[in-house]
Amino acid sequence: MSENSDKTIRQLVKEWLELDRDEATRREIQNLSDKEDYDELEKRLRTRIAFGTAGLRSSMQAGFAHLNPLTIIQASQGLASYLLASVPQTTPPPNSA
Repeated sequence: MSENSDKTIRQLVKEWLELDRDEATRREIQNLSDKEDYDELEKRLRTRIAFGTAGLRSSMQAGFAHLNPLTIIQASQGLASYLLASVPQTTPPPNSA
């Protein structure tokens, strides 16, 4: 089940606008909200882009379901967290000079 399944579309819009720092993609979601285009907001915000065998693939536009600066940052943070948790810490080799 998606972590967004129990949220209202207004909550998802609010979350997107709080997280997104890109003016263009913020404006896309704000404009859809202002026009009360709830069908489009549902498509863009209800589900998250999924990592598949070809990596992250989607169109470039605002929303959790698409590629944009916010979802790239979130995917990068997730990968970094995974690597930090699963790769044993190593110490640098002693200075051989």
